[in-house]
This record gives sequence, structure tokens and C-alpha cells, in this order.
Amino acid sequence: MDEIRPMVGVSILRLGRNFDGGYVVPQLALKECDVLISLGYGYDSSFEREFLKLDRKKSVDLYDSNINLKSSIERLFLDLRSVIFRGRGFPVFRSKQLLEYLVVLFNQRINYKLGKIGHINDSKCLNLVDTLKKNAYKKIILKMDIEGSEYESLDLALHYLERIQCLIIEFHDIKSRTDEFLTITNNIKREFTLVNTHINNFAPIVKGIPEVVELCFMRSSLIVKENLKNAETIPHPNDLPCDPSKPEITYRY
Repeated sequence: MDEIRPMVGVSILRLGRNFDGGYVVPQLALKECDVLISLGYGYDSSFEREFLKLDRKKSVDLYDSNINLKSSIERLFLDLRSVIFRGRGFPVFRSKQLLEYLVVLFNQRINYKLGKIGHINDSKCLNLVDTLKKNAYKKIILKMDIEGSEYESLDLALHYLERIQCLIIEFHDIKSRTDEFLTITNNIKREFTLVNTHINNFAPIVKGIPEVVELCFMRSSLIVKENLKNAETIPHPNDLPCDPSKPEITYRY
């Protein structure tokens, strides 16, 4: 766990809902950045919409692999069939999903694109390098929750992070991909400082290693080094459990 021990002393706040989908972010990075590139949506844009509330000049580029109007309506009607033919209750959850998608679709400051971020040579995938190049003259917050594709995407994009001020990454399958995880995070730390670590309590801890963690990195040049010290415990007080029905996972260094 020492490899993901964050530094404290940077002022951070939470954006997004009070469980899975919310993240803590350094305040200075929020002030500095023009655009949020958000990879992974999952019918929850609370983080992105709260980012937009900070300044009317900010914008969001939002990507997801399988959420569009057709799929949202189809899922709702499949559940409505169950109401009619099986006597199940009205699918409030699916209705909220459709409404959430429409909120994103009609928000003029959210540029939503359907596509999976993946390998640079896969024609079916969006490519993180191209996405960063399109925003080459902006200061960026990059948020990634793409269910395992973060490894190959970051490995290819590490030389294109110069405009990024803050990285928020949910890493998956850490036990089985420990070497990849350590290589990528150590490379990121050449230019960034880890300022927050949060263990996702939806996933198990295997032999002392959490399977899923949310890491927040801030560009080191933005930080006053003398204000930093090693964290003694995680999570940060502004973090909340991803699964609100379970206790938060804590760790003391």
C-alpha cells in the first residue's frame, strides 16, 4: 500500500453525488483547468455537471462505450414489457437513466461522444492520444473510469500529458495486473503528485491488495512542496463510500 500512499496538504473538494460517481479534486486544478475530459459515464453525469457550475467558460468532453438514445429507450421498453406481462413494478430506475441521458444530450457545454477508449491500433476504439491532441491548447482534467482499459490507454498516452493538470483514474484488477499498475503510476509520478487515494468498497481486497482504487494526481509544478506531508490514513474526510450500504474501507500507514 505504500506505493499508493498519497501526500496531504493540498486543498481538495468533492464534486458529484455522495457515492459512486463522485470524486475529490484539488481546488487549484479545478480553477486552472478549462476542460474536463471524462472517460466513462454510466448514466451519472453529476461530477461533470458540478464541474461546469464552477465557471461558465468551462466545458466537458464526455465519452462512453454503449450509452446512446436508442439503447436507453430499448432498455426502458424492455422493462415496461415486464410490467405488462409479468406484473412487475414500474421501472423507475430505467426512466431516470433515460432522463439522465437527455440531460447530457441537451447540455450545450457537454460534448458527448459514443465510443470506447482503447488501443491505438483498434479502428473500433477512440484513441486517448487523439483526444488529448484535440485539446492541445487547453488545460485539462482527465477522469478515467473505463473498466480496465485504463492500462493500455495510459501506457500509450504518457508522452501526451503536458496539458493535463489533474488525473483522476479508477484502476481495476490490481491484484492480477500489479506490475502494469506500478509501472504506470510510477511513470505518472515523474510529473504528478498523488494527492488522494480512495479504495472502492464495491470490490474485494485480495491478500491485502485492493482490487479497485481511485487515484487523484495533481501536476507537481502546481504544488507548494513545503506544505506536503505523507498521509497517515486513508480515506480523506471528503471521500464517501462507493457502495453506501457498506462501511468505508480505511487504511492506516
